[in-house]
Amino acid sequence: MTEETPANPDSWKRPAWMNRRLVPQCLVLAAFVGGTLCYIPAGHSPLTPSREHAAVAVAQREISIIVNGDSRRVQTRAATVAGLLSELGYAGHATASVPDETRLDQLNGPLVIDLAKEVTIVAGSSTFTMHTRSEFVSDLLRKTGLELNTELSRSRGVLATSPVRDGMTIYVRKLVLPLTVSEDELVPYTSEQVLDPTMAPGSRRVIHAGRTGKRVRVYRVEAAPNGNLRRVLVSSTVTEKPDPEVVALGPAREETVSRTLTPTPSGVSSADAQPAPSGSVGDGWNITPEKPQSS
Repeated sequence: MTEETPANPDSWKRPAWMNRRLVPQCLVLAAFVGGTLCYIPAGHSPLTPSREHAAVAVAQREISIIVNGDSRRVQTRAATVAGLLSELGYAGHATASVPDETRLDQLNGPLVIDLAKEVTIVAGSSTFTMHTRSEFVSDLLRKTGLELNTELSRSRGVLATSPVRDGMTIYVRKLVLPLTVSEDELVPYTSEQVLDPTMAPGSRRVIHAGRTGKRVRVYRVEAAPNGNLRRVLVSSTVTEKPDPEVVALGPAREETVSRTLTPTPSGVSSADAQPAPSGSVGDGWNITPEKPQSS
């Protein structure tokens, strides 16, 4: 069977089935690499990252900082205080004047950084580095459970009563890590206020005195992978709960305002005195003029 061709080719019309779209509006890219099927809408390049996943470059900025009282300016690409501390190598042993998540472009002044002192602990042939905020050597020994090597330390001018200085070397007895130390600390009490209408206005009376509680923190002293000596909190237990303070308050004190009228100076008649404007007496008080009585 042969297909009939019209005598006049210009009069031939395209069949309707040939007008159907065989390719959809979007481009389907099938990549059989590792069994992955990728769908890319039409008009989007597979090499162009989406806006929400594009990397954001942070321009370098200059920040004014004060480290242990020493003022200086540093260049950084960090976006937050935590990032800056990490860049400076202070992460883990520094406390900033604002929360770590604060953005650097939101600082209103210099960033104050309290940097822990770095000391070297020598125990026999072992040497460790430690960051501490202890004020005296005795405080550091108590917090770490270390025992001072009195002979070696004394020969180098370091005593238990010596203040801790940055870069100090402390010689201790031979130690076996890890160590376990505990610390007692006070838990502050809260204050509760109750209103007593029978009391004098503005008065205050303590009904029940508050009492502080106690907490025991247990630390493990160990050597970190970088060679530093560190304390790791193991547990924190409240052994005595604080007892809140109860205070009774009287009603709010009412404010009273007194009026003082300036008398007419002696020797000046009331007719010569300057009259006050209508509706006032010159002292800020408004007065409604009295209407004349009809006879």
